[in-house]
Parts: sequence; C-alpha cells; structure tokens
Amino acid sequence: MSELIFEAGLLKMVLDGSIHCDSEKIFVNSIDSYKYPFEDFLEYTCNLLECRERDQSIKNIKLFIIMGPVEKLEVYKKQWDTKIQEYFNDILNENLQAQEKKVDLSTNFFPSLDLLIRLYLNHLIDNKTVYYPRGLLIQNQDLSMLVYYRSIDFKTDELDDVREILDIWIEKENPMLMGYQVLIRSFILKKMIGRRIISTLPDQTDSNWTLLLEGGVILPLSDSFEKGIAKINSAHLGMWTYGEIEDIILNPAYYVGRHYEPCDLFLEWQYVFFYAIASLRLDLKYDKHQLFFLHQNFLKFIENNICKYRLSDILMNQSEVINFFYFIISQIKLYLIGQEEEGISKNVLLLMRSRYCYLPVIYELVSINHPMLIEESLANTPFKDDIWCSLLEKLKIITKPHEKGIILEEIATYFIKSIAGLKITGRRKRGKREEVDIYFCNVSLDARLWELGALIIVECKNHKKKSTVSDIRNLIPVMDTKGIKSAIIFSTLGFTKDALDEIENQYFNGKLILTVEFNELKELSETNLPYTFLVNKIEKIMEKYEDDLRIAY
Repeated sequence: MSELIFEAGLLKMVLDGSIHCDSEKIFVNSIDSYKYPFEDFLEYTCNLLECRERDQSIKNIKLFIIMGPVEKLEVYKKQWDTKIQEYFNDILNENLQAQEKKVDLSTNFFPSLDLLIRLYLNHLIDNKTVYYPRGLLIQNQDLSMLVYYRSIDFKTDELDDVREILDIWIEKENPMLMGYQVLIRSFILKKMIGRRIISTLPDQTDSNWTLLLEGGVILPLSDSFEKGIAKINSAHLGMWTYGEIEDIILNPAYYVGRHYEPCDLFLEWQYVFFYAIASLRLDLKYDKHQLFFLHQNFLKFIENNICKYRLSDILMNQSEVINFFYFIISQIKLYLIGQEEEGISKNVLLLMRSRYCYLPVIYELVSINHPMLIEESLANTPFKDDIWCSLLEKLKIITKPHEKGIILEEIATYFIKSIAGLKITGRRKRGKREEVDIYFCNVSLDARLWELGALIIVECKNHKKKSTVSDIRNLIPVMDTKGIKSAIIFSTLGFTKDALDEIENQYFNGKLILTVEFNELKELSETNLPYTFLVNKIEKIMEKYEDDLRIAY
C-alpha cells in the first residue's frame, strides 16, 4: 500500500508562532495538508522556514505536527524518534559540517510524512548551527497530536511557549477525529465557499438558527457549527428530498452491509471518486465490472483509513447499485460537456472547489487497476512554436468573421490542451438558455489551477470592436446555473474599460473571469508557455485584491 493511501486522513502541518516579547502577543500562521495538498505544501513551508524575524523582540518557534488516530501515531512516533536519533548521532559522531547533512527535498511532491520529517531534519540545522530535537505527544481521547520542534541546546526547552502556540491554534481550528480522519474548522467551512444562501431555518434541536445554502446544505449558526452541518431533509421540509433518496442509494449499508460513519464524510469521498471516474479517460460503457472493482478498492480504502463501520442488513442488489453509480457518473460526464442536469452534478462541482485535495489518493486507487490511466489523463499536448505561429497567422489573414471565429476557438483549444491537467470536454455547446464556445474540466494536481474550479467555460470574441460589458454580463447566468466559478475570454481586439470594471465587480461576487488578448497570445512560446501565462494571470488577480475590503461587501 502506498504512503498516499496509508496516510490519508492524517493532518500534516507546520505552525509558525511569533511571540512578541514586549506585548506578550502571539501570532500563529499555519500551513496544512488540506489547504496545500500538492507540491505547494513544500513551496510554502520552505518560504516559511526561510523567513527570519529581524526584530530581536520577536521570538519565532516552528512546530512540525502530525495529527491522527492514537494507534497510528504511536507507530509514527517510534519511526520518527528513530530517524531523528540516527540523524542527530550521525552529525555528532561523524563530526560532519552541518550544511553537508542537509536532507534532499527534491523527490517529494505531496505533503507526506516522509517530506515532513525531511523538512524537520533540515530545520535542525540553521546557519551551521545544530539544534537539539524536541518532541511532544498530546492525546485527547482517540485523537493524537505529535509535535516536533527544536531548542538551542539540551538544557533549554521552550515547552511553555510551544503549548501556548498550540492552544491558540486548537481554539481556532477545533481539530476532531471523524472516523479515522482529522478534520479542522477551516477545511470544513471551505466546503461552503461559493454556495449562495437560500434561506434561514430554525434549528430542530435547540433555539439557534441555521442557514440553508445552495446544494441543500444546512449550516448551524452556533459555536459548535461543525457538528451540526447536514443536508436538508424530511425533518425540515415534512417530505422526502431527492438528496435523502440519493444518499440512501449511495450508502453501502444497503448493498454491502456496511454502514460507514460518519456517513457525510464517506459521501464526500465517494463524490470525489465519481468526479475522478467521470473526468478521466476511462470508458465504462461496455464493462461495468470495471466500475465494480474500482468501487470495491475504494470501499476497502475507506474502511481502513477514513471511516469506521458497523454491519447492517443488505437490502439492495449490487448490480442495481452499480447501474445507479454508472448513471451518476454518466450524468457528471454530460454536465462536464455542457448538457443540462439538475442537482447531482452541480453539487459535485461545488464540492470539488475544496475537496480536490482528495484527488491524489483517488488517483492512486484507480492506478491499482489502471496503471497508465492517470498519467495519460493528466498529460498535455506539447506546445510547439511552429503550430502556434501558424494558428496566429491564420487569424490575421482570414477575413470572413465565421472562419475567423473558428480559428480563434482552435487557438483557445490548443492553449488549453497544452496545460497538463486541463481537459477539453465540449465545444460549441448550445443549451436551453445559452451557447458556450468551449468547456474544459480540471483533473490537475496543481493548487494554482484549482483556483479555477472544476468546470470552466471559454468564450472567443472575434468582434470588430473591443468586447463590451454586455459580453461579460451574458456569462454570469450560465456560470450561476451550472455552479461554475471561472471563465476565460479570448478577444482579438481587447476589452473596454466598462468590461474590465465589470470583471472586477464579478470577482467580488465570487467569479474569476480571465481576459486574454491577441497581443498577449503573440508573446507565448516554448519558453513562455500557456501554463505560466495562465498561472501568472490568476496570481496577479488574487494578489491585487487580497486586501481589498470590497471582498467583504
């Protein structure tokens, strides 16, 4: 079993505590494996560790933390303590120069325990100084927290400061063990981002109120909100909801005799599984047995690493359930190519805005039966200067508007296909209310690309004048209807000021609309790739509005 699968459900984290000695104030910054689930974990952690406070009145303490079930962390503590002791003894016994003992980090892509210990071991050496390793194990019922830090020597231990930093983070995030998975408040709430508030409802159990969010999610307005998050059900409405019926059919209690708890957490993972199957190059049309074996592997993973279960009576035929799974996956596929579908698929897209962090594990599970599938699905079309220049030249010389529009769509398609993890799913799709030039979905393992969301639309504007504010506003109903966060607009002549102002306004409404002009396309090449161009666009927008108070209105 790979480390990705075995470590699923654990929380890996680095805390940076800044203690202001004059005022006794403590500020805590965190980097965790939910917020940074890919190579960005290493990037942000290295930046954090390299940052040194020049103010002598401020003391910085870095904590390297694993959280998970007691029995798992007992094993990891022994492994970590052994590695740390061996590493420390090597330095002392061999009398090596400190810098010669730095650990290589280049082979690590995901925030694994191996990466975390490598980061910690490197942290023990700073500016040719070797620090003394310190460890702390905190248990709270079934949940354990393994904490490592450093001190200047054997006699000095800043344990009181460490505990204060931990207390601040714990009060803010309220970590809890749900099944075998560690959940924190920021991760739980991230699932709510992008969902509109539909209504307010009185809580069924106390005097508090709840928010009804898009997708039928109930969010309690209370201090312990995380325990009361649920889907709207018959207790609220007095009648069965489609979501309840769907959850019953999707619950393995009724077809394999195992009721996984917590059920909502299981369903989250299962929807990510369905999204992955729907968006990867896996054709299940003529062989639903593939889906059965894939799902069996998925269930084994869940019961070993994510959810506890209790036995129950089997009430449904497995073949009927697999047919229903196939139906759901087919519906998601149709949604990704632009066809209409209510309920299931839109909720999956909203969920994927935050639960894309589960994809590495799901891909690893799929790879057990289909070793080359993930690599093939994430592959991009190599960007070639001669092909690109030929497309741009055609756009310049063709005069007929219709033909010019087709070439612009080909340019946009080539642009997207050259980015690993982005998949074209539909072109020139006409719905009941709209026509969209291009749909593409996100299957990447890249946090920057996931700022775009799961499904993105592309519009190609080949007007005789600049694209206007109406071109922007016409996109909004389509994005709202389908739960789409982002759009890219290619325009041959650029955009009016009013159009750019509207794009800015829409950003504060939760929509990311990126503009691409012809002059920018001419700058792309094999040394200035579309991926770099697109990521820079995303980062510049986010940096520009990071501290803009309009985001709160």
